[in-house]
Amino acid sequence: MASENATFHDVIKLNIYMVDGCDPAVGLKAFKETVGELENHPLITVLKVAGLANPLCLIEIDAIAVVEES
Repeated sequence: MASENATFHDVIKLNIYMVDGCDPAVGLKAFKETVGELENHPLITVLKVAGLANPLCLIEIDAIAVVEES
């Protein structure tokens, strides 16, 4: 996002993939601690999965942001 001068305020959609057994509330708390409060929350989809490509990871987040061309 930084290469396009985007911030989390430009994010309109998040896809969160969580390994089965992870607590979504813990992930949401970590997100808020990292990003802070957003004026306009993006649409968020949370999917529980059996595993991720990297077995050391428990959560994968895919974000879509919209920024105006400069």
